[in-house]
Amino acid sequence: MNAWTAVAILFAYYTGAYALLLWAGMLLPLPVTVGKQEVPRARGLAVAGLLAAATVALLWLGAWALWPGWLNPLLFGGLGRLGLLAAGAAAVAWVWLRLWLAIIGRLVWPQGSQGRLRGAVSVPRLVALGGGPLLLMLLLQLPQPLQVNRYVVSIPNLPAGLEGFRILHLTDIHYSRPAAGRLKARVAPLRSLHPDLVVGTGDYGGGGSEWSMREGVRLQLSIPAGRQLGVEGNHDVWTAGGRAPALLEESGLPLLHNRAVRLGPGCYLAGVGDPYTSSDDLPRALAGVPRGASVILLCHAPQLAAAAAGRGVALMLCGHTHGGLVNLPGLGPPRFLRVYRDRHVAGWYRVGGMLLLVNRGVAGKYRISCPPEAVMLTLRRAAPGAGPQATVESSP
Repeated sequence: MNAWTAVAILFAYYTGAYALLLWAGMLLPLPVTVGKQEVPRARGLAVAGLLAAATVALLWLGAWALWPGWLNPLLFGGLGRLGLLAAGAAAVAWVWLRLWLAIIGRLVWPQGSQGRLRGAVSVPRLVALGGGPLLLMLLLQLPQPLQVNRYVVSIPNLPAGLEGFRILHLTDIHYSRPAAGRLKARVAPLRSLHPDLVVGTGDYGGGGSEWSMREGVRLQLSIPAGRQLGVEGNHDVWTAGGRAPALLEESGLPLLHNRAVRLGPGCYLAGVGDPYTSSDDLPRALAGVPRGASVILLCHAPQLAAAAAGRGVALMLCGHTHGGLVNLPGLGPPRFLRVYRDRHVAGWYRVGGMLLLVNRGVAGKYRISCPPEAVMLTLRRAAPGAGPQATVESSP
C-alpha cells in the first residue's frame, strides 16, 4: 500500500468517526454550522448520515468501479501523488483542528454543563478518536516476512523431462531506496531454494527511476536458479516507456515480451507485455506454439485471463493487485484498494479450463492480513483426460 492509500484510509476513518459523533448527538461539542448559522439538529443528523453513507460507499461498494485507468499515471505518479498526499493530509488536519478547537473552546469558555464538559474531554473518547489511526499505523509498521507458498501443479501432457520441475514466481518487487533493506530481507530466504526457473511478472521498479528498475531486476537475479525469465509491468512502462523491455534485458533479465520459449517437448512458457498499459499482444506471444502444446503464461495483471483461457493456456501466473493490500475477515479487500478492479485479487482461480494464480507480490510496507508472497510451483503430469490442477504441497 502506497502512502496515498494510507492517507485515504485515515481520511475515511476520520470521516466515519466525525459522522458517528454528529449522529450520536453531543458526545463531543462539534456543532454543524454554515457560515455563522448553526444548522438544526435534524439537519445535522442528516448530514452525518450522508457522511457515513459516503464512507461506506467509498470503502465497500466500489465507488471507484468506474475509475478510468488512464488517470492513474496522472494522479498517482510524480506531482499527482504529492497533490493527493497534500489533500489527504489537509483533510485529516482539518478534522483534528475542528476537534481540538471545540474542546479548547469548551475548556476556556464553558457554556454547557459540567457533565457535558467532562464528556467532551474524557480519555476514552479521545482515545477512540485518536487511538484508532494510531493503532492502525503501528500495526502497519510491524515486520511482515515474506510467505513462501508451495503448490504442486498438474499440467496436461507435461513431458517426462519436466516432471518435478520447480518454478519460483515473484512479482511486484517495486524496488526503491527507502524499501531496499526491507526488500532484501524478504528475498534473502529465497536464495536457499535453488529452483529450476525463476520468473518475474513485472513492476521491478518502485521509485519512478530507471535505477530502481535495474535494482529490482538485480534483486531477482540474486536468487540462484537454473534460469531466469520475466515480463514487464505497468510501473516499468510508466518509468521507461517503450524502452522498458530493452532496459530490463540490459539489466540482465531475459524478457518474454510477447513471445514464447520451449521448456520441453510439447510444453511452452509464454509472456506478454503489460496489459494495463496496452503493451500486450497475446496472439503474437502464442504464434509459435504448436497446436495441442501445454502453455504456461506470464502476464503482469490478471485482466487477460479470459482471453488466455480461450486460447488454451493451461496455467497463467500474474501479480499487480498486491492481494488487495487489506484483507478483512469475511469482507475481503475494500473495493477502492483493489489495484485491479476484478474478482481476481489473490490466490488461485479457475477461468474456463485454465488455472490462474494471482501472486500478492514482494513489495508493500502497508498491508493488513495480506502478507507479501513468493510462490514455488512443482510441476507434475496430469492424469489422462484431466485438466490442470493445483494442490498445496505437503511438508517434507
